[in-house]
Amino acid sequence: MKTSEHPAKKSTRRKTSDFRNPTSGFAKRLKTENFPLKTPLASLQREVARMVMAPLTKADRMRTRQPGGANTTALVEDFIKPNDRLTSFERLEIYNRQYWFRLLDCLYEDYPGLCALLGQPRFHRLLIAYLTKYPSASPDLRHLGQRLPAFIAESPAHTAPYQAVALDMARLEHTQSLAFDAAERRPITTRQLAAATPETLRLDLQPHATLLALRYPVDDIVIRLMRDHLRADTSAARSDPSAQADQSNQPGHSDQPPRPHRPAMAHRVRPEPIHLLVYRADHSVYFKRLNASQYTILQSLAQGRTLGESVAPPYKRTDESSAPTDLTEDLRSLFSLCAALRLLCPSRSPNR
Repeated sequence: MKTSEHPAKKSTRRKTSDFRNPTSGFAKRLKTENFPLKTPLASLQREVARMVMAPLTKADRMRTRQPGGANTTALVEDFIKPNDRLTSFERLEIYNRQYWFRLLDCLYEDYPGLCALLGQPRFHRLLIAYLTKYPSASPDLRHLGQRLPAFIAESPAHTAPYQAVALDMARLEHTQSLAFDAAERRPITTRQLAAATPETLRLDLQPHATLLALRYPVDDIVIRLMRDHLRADTSAARSDPSAQADQSNQPGHSDQPPRPHRPAMAHRVRPEPIHLLVYRADHSVYFKRLNASQYTILQSLAQGRTLGESVAPPYKRTDESSAPTDLTEDLRSLFSLCAALRLLCPSRSPNR
């Protein structure tokens, strides 16, 4: 079985949007600064939120015109005072840009494989289109990309002619994000298994475990990117620290984080149906390839069938090759894996 050689790199820091945090500096200043209010506070807050969350221009600046045609500068001057360095427009633009950069950073972090497939410019345009249609709706940014696979499926123009492989990659990377945060239940014990009857025993997969049937070997791309990342980290650690001076105060430095520039690789990926098990172990996310029989058995269990039904001859399958699989060996290796990783739990609905 093919296994990711490195865990998917996921930050342990909880992602949140400071703008939506009522204790953030922006929220406090909104309540305490002496704004020349001409509208009720609730209306003002909605107006500011709408402008801060509005998409940026192609040059990553705040829009000078609102969707209805109103002049942004005139609107902003109505409730934000300029200072000796910045105009009213520029003061709000700081929040508009940082809000979007934060959202984009999260998606770049969670979908590096999709970025590698499409190339950075096209991936960036995809994210802008996605966030415009499905703006952030939660202060917890772990959920930011939850509709990205569906968006790719319903909007093929953004990834054509590579929609199928892009969708597979988005599904895998989204599943990795889910696995990182999902709950973990008490697994079934060896004693419980030994005392159970296969014809009546029903099992659940751990909440963090997901089965994926994909049309392209996108796991290979993820593994390659993780290896490249590790090599880059090692190289940076060995290099001369003096050569890595902070560039944040250098002339021409942009406050937008740098983006990876890699040539698109989707055109080099050839179809190859695969079955994956994505799961979490020791606070890291992994994935393993399963053969068709192993995938079918676990899928059958996840759908509520008994253990006896799941391993019965009607559920025996063949691999993509013409040779039939050895069901006995499949079962032995599959349940050894599940036992080692504590992936199976007693069903919460034993009579479903």
